[in-house]
Amino acid sequence: MKFLSKAKHLLNTNNLTQELLKRYVYEHFPRLVCMTSGGHRRHPKISSFDLIKSRIWVKIAKKGVFGGFYGNFEYKNMHLQEIKRNGFTVIENFLDSSLLEKHSSVFKVNDPHDESYYEIWKTLEEKFSIDLIEKTLLREIISELNISKPYPRCKLNYVRADTLSPYSGINDWHCDRYLPCLKGLYFPEGCNWMPFERLIMPTKDALSLPLILMKTFFEDLPSQLSQESIYTAYVKPNTFILCMNAIFHRRSTKDEARPGHRKIIFMDWNNQFNRYDLIFSAAKQSLS
Repeated sequence: MKFLSKAKHLLNTNNLTQELLKRYVYEHFPRLVCMTSGGHRRHPKISSFDLIKSRIWVKIAKKGVFGGFYGNFEYKNMHLQEIKRNGFTVIENFLDSSLLEKHSSVFKVNDPHDESYYEIWKTLEEKFSIDLIEKTLLREIISELNISKPYPRCKLNYVRADTLSPYSGINDWHCDRYLPCLKGLYFPEGCNWMPFERLIMPTKDALSLPLILMKTFFEDLPSQLSQESIYTAYVKPNTFILCMNAIFHRRSTKDEARPGHRKIIFMDWNNQFNRYDLIFSAAKQSLS
């Protein structure tokens, strides 16, 4: 009995170790926990662990392929240069006619008109994200960043005005991460209703903001950022925006809503480019 009890204890200890390694070392992209914890968004606290962790990961990020966003070197790709300069790049006529026809079914949504419906989220198959990389301008961009798993997680989001009241999207100004992180926004039908807004600023300035500022969600921009220009994403159909989401951004507020709808495909690399990739990238750059 003692042997079985000891074996079970060791097994549980091993499971705990594996879970800690998985959570804090091997997988996922570093983030600030309070940014996604309910009740702490507008008044977060900084722990000693947050400070130590952030300083370590920033040093690692500066040594890797994301180092250019801190101003350490220049990227060759014009879109990466524009992201570094303004925080985002806008690409019109993103998909050619053959790709639009091939993936036309992806952009269709079931739009039931009932009181319980208010929003659609649909996870898209990987073959769609593969085409987004291999058959568009993104191939050159992602190639220069040397992301080991280049195909983003893609989700189609559809929102309609008359069902917006229960919608609980992120309408506060916020940063997704405190490290350089890319997100793609594709508008198959364009956007003329409840557009996304983001600050126009160099990535090196945004990434040098105090950690407590980057952890906080703001209803109105803080005084340190109130003079920055704002880009409002009213865009044409078939437009793609690749942006640095460590820069303050938000969805339009509910008060700005008027009759309309919005369809967008979110492309997120944060689960594909993880802690391991950051460390590997830093080591590779140091040896090159």
